[in-house]
Amino acid sequence: MVGRTSAQPATPLPMRPRASALAALGLPRLLDKVGAGHYLSVGVRTVEALVASGKLVPVRLLDRRLLFDVRDLDHLVDVTKAQ
Repeated sequence: MVGRTSAQPATPLPMRPRASALAALGLPRLLDKVGAGHYLSVGVRTVEALVASGKLVPVRLLDRRLLFDVRDLDHLVDVTKAQ
């Protein structure tokens, strides 16, 4: 068996859909902490840490649970990539 020497995956990873693509599919614009974590491929604690650090601002509708705008999640990824 020949081992791979490259750090690249054997097949390209699928791209994360953008908010506009999600809207076209009828998916929600606002996600809860678990959904935001799945969208970013991180855990709930990481989402909470991003909120605590001010890097991610949640939306609170009618004093209910914290929700996250998919556009803000996309922006966070774009800003992080640019650094």
